[in-house]
Amino acid sequence: MHFDVLIITNLPNYYKINLFNKIAERCKLFVVFISSNESRRNEDFSSIGKDENFEYIVLSPSLERRNYIKTCVKLRRVIKTHAFSKLILGEWVNVEYWFALLFFKKENTSMMLESSIHSVQGIGVKEVVKKIFLSRISKVFANGSKHAELAKLLGFSGKILVTNGLGVINYAPHVQVEKTNKFLYVGRLSEEKNLNRLIEVFNDLPYELTIVGEGPDRV
Repeated sequence: MHFDVLIITNLPNYYKINLFNKIAERCKLFVVFISSNESRRNEDFSSIGKDENFEYIVLSPSLERRNYIKTCVKLRRVIKTHAFSKLILGEWVNVEYWFALLFFKKENTSMMLESSIHSVQGIGVKEVVKKIFLSRISKVFANGSKHAELAKLLGFSGKILVTNGLGVINYAPHVQVEKTNKFLYVGRLSEEKNLNRLIEVFNDLPYELTIVGEGPDRV
Protein backbone atom coordinates (compact mmCIF):
# COMPACT_ATOMS: atom_id res chain seq x y z
CA MET A 1 0.00 0.00 0.00
CA HIS A 2 1.22 3.50 -0.80
CA PHE A 3 1.33 6.36 1.72
CA ASP A 4 2.31 9.96 1.15
CA VAL A 5 4.09 10.33 4.48
CA LEU A 6 5.67 8.08 7.11
CA ILE A 7 6.18 9.75 10.49
CA ILE A 8 8.29 8.03 13.14
CA THR A 9 8.06 9.49 16.63
CA ASN A 10 8.62 8.37 20.20
CA LEU A 11 5.23 8.51 21.96
CA PRO A 12 1.55 9.00 21.05
CA ASN A 13 0.98 12.08 23.18
CA TYR A 14 -2.37 13.76 22.66
CA TYR A 15 -1.13 16.95 20.98
CA LYS A 16 0.80 14.93 18.38
CA ILE A 17 -2.29 12.79 17.76
CA ASN A 18 -4.25 16.01 17.11
CA LEU A 19 -1.55 17.23 14.72
CA PHE A 20 -1.36 13.93 12.85
CA ASN A 21 -5.13 13.91 12.45
CA LYS A 22 -4.90 17.34 10.82
CA ILE A 23 -2.10 16.15 8.51
CA ALA A 24 -4.16 13.07 7.60
CA GLU A 25 -6.90 15.36 6.29
CA ARG A 26 -4.55 16.40 3.47
CA CYS A 27 -2.54 13.27 2.72
CA LYS A 28 -2.37 9.55 3.31
CA LEU A 29 -0.44 9.18 6.54
CA PHE A 30 1.16 6.27 8.39
CA VAL A 31 2.67 6.81 11.86
CA VAL A 32 5.13 4.60 13.70
CA PHE A 33 5.16 5.16 17.47
CA ILE A 34 8.29 3.68 19.02
CA SER A 35 6.50 3.09 22.30
CA SER A 36 3.11 3.55 23.90
CA ASN A 37 4.50 4.60 27.29
CA GLU A 38 7.50 6.10 29.10
CA SER A 39 8.06 5.81 32.85
CA ARG A 40 8.68 9.52 33.41
CA ARG A 41 5.38 10.50 31.79
CA ASN A 42 1.98 10.55 33.47
CA GLU A 43 -0.44 7.81 32.44
CA ASP A 44 -2.77 10.29 30.72
CA PHE A 45 0.06 11.63 28.53
CA SER A 46 -0.54 8.99 25.87
CA SER A 47 -3.85 8.71 24.04
CA ILE A 48 -3.41 6.02 21.41
CA GLY A 49 -6.37 3.93 20.23
CA LYS A 50 -9.05 6.60 20.55
CA ASP A 51 -9.61 9.02 17.68
CA GLU A 52 -6.88 8.38 15.12
CA ASN A 53 -7.72 9.17 11.49
CA PHE A 54 -4.50 7.62 10.20
CA GLU A 55 -2.90 4.19 10.18
CA TYR A 56 -0.27 3.48 12.82
CA ILE A 57 1.76 0.86 14.61
CA VAL A 58 3.36 0.81 18.09
CA LEU A 59 6.72 -0.96 18.17
CA SER A 60 7.01 -1.52 21.95
CA PRO A 61 4.94 -1.03 25.12
CA SER A 62 7.87 0.58 26.99
CA LEU A 63 10.35 3.16 25.70
CA GLU A 64 13.06 2.37 28.26
CA ARG A 65 12.73 -1.42 28.26
CA ARG A 66 12.29 -1.98 24.54
CA ASN A 67 14.43 -4.43 22.60
CA TYR A 68 16.17 -2.37 19.89
CA ILE A 69 16.62 -5.33 17.56
CA LYS A 70 12.93 -6.23 17.74
CA THR A 71 11.75 -2.65 17.20
CA CYS A 72 14.07 -2.22 14.20
CA VAL A 73 12.86 -5.53 12.73
CA LYS A 74 9.24 -4.36 13.09
CA LEU A 75 10.12 -0.99 11.57
CA ARG A 76 11.87 -2.64 8.62
CA ARG A 77 8.78 -4.77 8.01
CA VAL A 78 6.61 -1.63 7.84
CA ILE A 79 8.98 0.08 5.41
CA LYS A 80 9.34 -2.99 3.21
CA THR A 81 5.64 -3.83 3.01
CA HIS A 82 4.47 -0.31 2.19
CA ALA A 83 5.58 2.47 -0.15
CA PHE A 84 6.23 5.91 1.33
CA SER A 85 6.94 9.12 -0.57
CA LYS A 86 8.27 11.09 2.41
CA LEU A 87 9.81 10.30 5.81
CA ILE A 88 9.56 12.61 8.84
CA LEU A 89 11.58 11.71 11.93
CA GLY A 90 11.12 12.88 15.52
CA GLU A 91 14.71 14.09 16.05
CA TRP A 92 17.87 12.03 16.49
CA VAL A 93 17.70 10.53 19.98
CA ASN A 94 16.36 7.06 19.14
CA VAL A 95 18.06 4.17 17.37
CA GLU A 96 14.99 3.63 15.22
CA TYR A 97 15.41 7.08 13.63
CA TRP A 98 18.91 6.25 12.49
CA PHE A 99 17.79 2.86 11.22
CA ALA A 100 14.99 4.38 9.13
CA LEU A 101 17.47 6.67 7.36
CA LEU A 102 18.98 3.60 5.67
CA PHE A 103 15.86 3.12 3.55
CA PHE A 104 15.19 6.67 2.30
CA LYS A 105 16.98 9.12 0.05
CA LYS A 106 18.11 12.35 1.68
CA GLU A 107 15.79 14.51 -0.44
CA ASN A 108 12.77 12.61 0.90
CA THR A 109 13.73 12.85 4.57
CA SER A 110 12.74 15.53 7.12
CA MET A 111 12.97 15.94 10.89
CA MET A 112 10.92 17.52 13.67
CA LEU A 113 13.36 19.53 15.83
CA GLU A 114 12.16 19.74 19.43
CA SER A 115 15.48 20.80 21.01
CA SER A 116 16.49 24.46 21.15
CA ILE A 117 19.84 26.20 21.16
CA HIS A 118 19.50 26.50 24.95
CA SER A 119 20.12 22.75 25.25
CA VAL A 120 23.66 23.07 23.85
CA GLN A 121 26.59 24.30 25.94
CA GLY A 122 29.17 23.85 23.18
CA ILE A 123 30.20 21.61 20.32
CA GLY A 124 31.13 18.23 21.78
CA VAL A 125 30.76 14.59 20.83
CA LYS A 126 26.95 14.68 21.02
CA GLU A 127 26.80 17.68 18.73
CA VAL A 128 29.12 16.01 16.20
CA VAL A 129 26.78 13.00 16.16
CA LYS A 130 23.81 15.33 15.60
CA LYS A 131 25.66 16.95 12.70
CA ILE A 132 26.09 13.53 11.10
CA PHE A 133 22.37 12.88 11.49
CA LEU A 134 21.47 16.24 9.98
CA SER A 135 23.71 15.54 7.01
CA ARG A 136 21.12 12.92 5.95
CA ILE A 137 18.17 15.31 6.35
CA SER A 138 16.88 17.71 3.69
CA LYS A 139 14.32 19.66 5.73
CA VAL A 140 13.87 20.58 9.38
CA PHE A 141 10.54 21.48 11.02
CA ALA A 142 11.73 23.64 13.93
CA ASN A 143 9.38 24.30 16.85
CA GLY A 144 10.52 27.91 17.14
CA SER A 145 13.24 30.41 16.31
CA LYS A 146 15.59 29.06 19.01
CA HIS A 147 15.20 25.57 17.59
CA ALA A 148 16.06 26.91 14.14
CA GLU A 149 19.16 28.51 15.65
CA LEU A 150 20.27 25.10 16.90
CA ALA A 151 19.96 23.62 13.41
CA LYS A 152 22.10 26.44 12.01
CA LEU A 153 24.65 26.07 14.82
CA LEU A 154 25.01 22.40 13.90
CA GLY A 155 25.76 23.37 10.32
CA PHE A 156 22.45 22.34 8.76
CA SER A 157 22.27 23.75 5.23
CA GLY A 158 18.87 22.42 4.18
CA LYS A 159 15.46 24.07 4.40
CA ILE A 160 14.22 25.13 7.85
CA LEU A 161 10.52 25.71 8.48
CA VAL A 162 9.51 27.25 11.83
CA THR A 163 6.21 25.67 12.90
CA ASN A 164 5.74 27.53 16.21
CA GLY A 165 4.77 24.33 17.97
CA LEU A 166 5.04 20.56 18.09
CA GLY A 167 1.37 19.64 18.04
CA VAL A 168 -2.21 20.81 18.36
CA ILE A 169 -3.57 21.23 21.87
CA ASN A 170 -7.17 20.76 22.95
CA TYR A 171 -8.49 24.31 23.05
CA ALA A 172 -11.19 25.14 25.58
CA PRO A 173 -13.94 27.63 24.73
CA HIS A 174 -12.75 31.22 25.16
CA VAL A 175 -13.47 32.59 28.59
CA GLN A 176 -13.12 36.27 29.47
CA VAL A 177 -10.76 36.69 32.43
CA GLU A 178 -9.54 39.68 34.39
CA LYS A 179 -5.95 40.78 34.15
CA THR A 180 -3.80 39.44 36.97
CA ASN A 181 -0.20 39.39 38.16
CA LYS A 182 -0.43 35.64 38.83
CA PHE A 183 0.95 33.09 36.35
CA LEU A 184 0.67 29.31 36.27
CA TYR A 185 3.01 26.71 34.75
CA VAL A 186 1.48 23.27 34.25
CA GLY A 187 3.70 20.58 32.79
CA ARG A 188 6.44 18.03 33.32
CA LEU A 189 9.13 18.87 35.86
CA SER A 190 12.34 17.93 34.09
CA GLU A 191 15.65 19.47 33.05
CA GLU A 192 14.77 20.03 29.40
CA LYS A 193 11.84 22.28 30.37
CA ASN A 194 14.38 24.85 31.64
CA LEU A 195 12.27 25.71 34.68
CA ASN A 196 15.28 27.15 36.53
CA ARG A 197 15.44 29.90 33.93
CA LEU A 198 11.70 30.52 34.26
CA ILE A 199 12.06 30.90 38.02
CA GLU A 200 15.04 33.25 37.61
CA VAL A 201 13.02 35.51 35.31
CA PHE A 202 10.04 35.65 37.67
CA ASN A 203 12.31 36.42 40.62
CA ASP A 204 13.07 39.73 38.88
CA LEU A 205 9.45 40.50 38.06
CA PRO A 206 6.56 41.78 40.21
CA TYR A 207 4.54 38.68 39.37
CA GLU A 208 3.60 35.50 41.19
CA LEU A 209 4.47 32.16 39.59
CA THR A 210 2.92 28.83 40.56
CA ILE A 211 4.38 25.60 39.19
CA VAL A 212 2.25 22.45 38.98
CA GLY A 213 3.40 19.11 37.62
CA GLU A 214 5.11 15.78 38.05
CA GLY A 215 8.51 14.58 36.92
CA PRO A 216 12.09 13.68 37.89
CA ASP A 217 12.89 17.19 39.18
CA ARG A 218 10.05 17.32 41.69
CA VAL A 219 11.36 17.76 45.25
